[in-house]
Amino acid sequence: MKKSLHLIRQKYSALLHPILCIFLLFFASACGDTDYSSGDNRSSENGSISFSVEWQGAPTIEDVANSNVTRILNCADTGVSEVEAEVYDEYYDGLASGGPWDCNNHSGTINNIPEGLNYIVELIGKNSSGNIIYMGEKTGINVYAGETAYAGTITVSPLKPDLTVIITDVVADGTNVNIYYDVDNNGNTDAGFFYVDVWPDLASPPTIGDYNYYKSYEELLAGYYISDNISVPSSLYSGTAYSIVDTFENVDESDESNNISSKVWPSNSLGMTFKLIPAGTFTMGSPSGELGRFSNETQHQVTLTQQFYMQTTEVTQAQWVMVMGSNPSYNTDCTNCPVEEVSWNDVQTFITELNTWGEGTYRLPTEAEWEYAARAGSTTAFANGDITVTDNTYDPNLNAIGWYSYNSSTTQSVGQKDPNAWDLYDMHGNVWEWCQDWYGAYPLGSVTDPTGPSSATNRVARGGGWYNDAQYNRSAYRNYSTPDFTGDVLGFRLVKNP
Repeated sequence: MKKSLHLIRQKYSALLHPILCIFLLFFASACGDTDYSSGDNRSSENGSISFSVEWQGAPTIEDVANSNVTRILNCADTGVSEVEAEVYDEYYDGLASGGPWDCNNHSGTINNIPEGLNYIVELIGKNSSGNIIYMGEKTGINVYAGETAYAGTITVSPLKPDLTVIITDVVADGTNVNIYYDVDNNGNTDAGFFYVDVWPDLASPPTIGDYNYYKSYEELLAGYYISDNISVPSSLYSGTAYSIVDTFENVDESDESNNISSKVWPSNSLGMTFKLIPAGTFTMGSPSGELGRFSNETQHQVTLTQQFYMQTTEVTQAQWVMVMGSNPSYNTDCTNCPVEEVSWNDVQTFITELNTWGEGTYRLPTEAEWEYAARAGSTTAFANGDITVTDNTYDPNLNAIGWYSYNSSTTQSVGQKDPNAWDLYDMHGNVWEWCQDWYGAYPLGSVTDPTGPSSATNRVARGGGWYNDAQYNRSAYRNYSTPDFTGDVLGFRLVKNP
């Protein structure tokens, strides 16, 4: 189940996650002898208010994952240089002020406060530039002449400005996800926090908080482009698609948080990227009325009980050379084009070698897995719609997603056409793709996890190619050849076991 992209955190006024706190007390500093007018509930004699401070911060990855709400911060972590206080009556008329105190002091007392009830104490934390970056208040404080009222602990939270955060690039190397973003503070000088929430697109993704962290406003503006490495546990999630939500929150409820999403595909050292394909049931084959249909495409229900990772593109020439050391392709002028002139037997040798690299277990897809992934939930001739022509003329749907005889005279770089609904490229056209199965007639009834005949003469190839007309590039079309056959229109893509 893919998790929906939404704001992971709510406004600070209604935080739903554990709050990480430290407690700092400020040394007292007397206020000046300001003459405040008295309201109906004040006397002419003065009292004092003392307080302690709770600095409310954002949780780290480890804190949230371990449900730990104790984290010790120092003043440098808050960015606060000095603290000031203001006292107001219940109508928010100013009564007294205190400070500034150094952030490293340990207590605070505001003096010369007229006697009265239901006062409000507001604490303000400023950075070294004098900008307010933290604020908190306590209400319902009663002050009596000649006495010091203890306001208790005042929770102070970071202010968050209206920032525009734009992702400029997302790169995954199989271990880390690097996020590059551009920040515009829109002239706002307050401070705030920028959250990045990451979760793998698995059927049962781990707790959201596993990948939460924060950046202060000053850190955000430290550079025009900033790279953040998010560690991905390869032992659990290698080859998994990750959803990323970058959220900047404002204190003002009228300001919408900036919510930006992107998706990345962690890959192996060859740069192969894989998409998790869910288990499911589909109708394999084509309906009798489909244009260009052949008789060996008998429709039948197939259930796949196991999810699997399908390579998002065909294996490229560069990837083949990194494993095998040489390029067998006819069109060698394009290293990002799919490798071709490889037999089914050649592919097995490639897979055997790649599986010794310690980066997972790879194989060819079964024929059923291939068609299930190619359809991506569709029931039409192509993943994006019906077929309109059978020959080498223009078909609007096929032209959008595949290279075939109308728009190509050789192989093309992978990933240029539109992907299907499951983010798989070139499932129609470019090169035929070897499957694991021996070729044989379809069963007449429903089947579960089919793998084809136990033996035969030919192996299955699917997907069509740049040389072929439209009807041969349909999702249901079946091709086959002997395991030792090669051709400049024949390649493959891999499946990676979960």
